Amino acid sequence: MRYYIFCLFPLLFIPACGGSSSSSGSNVDNSSETKSFRVSAVSPTDGTVLPVFPQTISVTFNRTPAKDSPSMDNIQVWQSGEDANFSSGNETQIFANSLTTTNTAVSLNFGGTNLNDDSFQIRVISDATLTDSDGILLDGDGDDIAGGNFTSIFRTNGSTPTSPSFASIQIIFSNNCAFSGCHSGASPAQGQDLTAGQAYANIVGISSTEVPGLQRIEPGNPDGSYLVQKIEGRAAVGSRMPLGRSPLSAQQIQDIRDWVSAGALDN
Repeated sequence: MRYYIFCLFPLLFIPACGGSSSSSGSNVDNSSETKSFRVSAVSPTDGTVLPVFPQTISVTFNRTPAKDSPSMDNIQVWQSGEDANFSSGNETQIFANSLTTTNTAVSLNFGGTNLNDDSFQIRVISDATLTDSDGILLDGDGDDIAGGNFTSIFRTNGSTPTSPSFASIQIIFSNNCAFSGCHSGASPAQGQDLTAGQAYANIVGISSTEVPGLQRIEPGNPDGSYLVQKIEGRAAVGSRMPLGRSPLSAQQIQDIRDWVSAGALDN
């Protein structure tokens, strides 16, 4: 007699496994972006050539720094000593008048500083004092590991074509924006006062209220400056400025862009 034994086993599906030690892939990238505290932008941007040394230099992080964490000890500016070399021993640190932090942006004020044409290095030092609001140390060199310094270089060249002065930009604001009910008076729209004597301090290095991640004017970066986006009609929020009036002329917009590109000086 023959016996037939039927054994029923559940069908097992074994998924293919991506090794956890993989150094690439979207999951790894997303995780590093979440955990790494980095410099996301500087102004002037790397490689920029300015006619004169800027009165404001800014560093923007991808997350909000801890209170009082950014300081003049860990955010520095150095002059090369006219050899474009920052390791030859003749470089000099340029000290700011003051440092202010607004959300993710840190601004160094160099008002009144006049320097010879040279190369300059923005240096962000990764040390125990510079962390985000969760206490995560700066990943200065962007390798997803806390530590390493961030550096960026710009230079000045007095032969660079002269950009519009802020005095000429103020005329544009006064004639088109600084009116009661708009950007003037006791309660200017969005808290942005564009009247003479007030405009510069209200826009340069100041975060926009509509899009706080952008500065109203970021020196050296017209495309990333929210005020420029508003007058060009490409801002992510709200209407084109001036509201209810004719747009600025192409030349007026270009003058503002050129002024910002040259460092947004208070001249």
